[in-house]
Amino acid sequence: MSKAKEKAHNKFYENLDKNYGKAHEQLGNEHIVYLGVHFFAQVAMQTAPDEEEARALMQDAINEAINTQITGELH
Repeated sequence: MSKAKEKAHNKFYENLDKNYGKAHEQLGNEHIVYLGVHFFAQVAMQTAPDEEEARALMQDAINEAINTQITGELH
């Protein structure tokens, strides 16, 4: 990943975390997770070549997040 792309990646993640922090007291964790998954699933469906690739992208992201929480290692 280029330095510019890594910087944009980190900034985007920081903004997600910051906005989560602002919203979780009013909406609750479950609602925020639902909204996030729903939003990004829509983005995947709109931008992937087909439904199969959109579903694979979402499943890979979910599996990576779960594995990172279990192992503490980002792959």
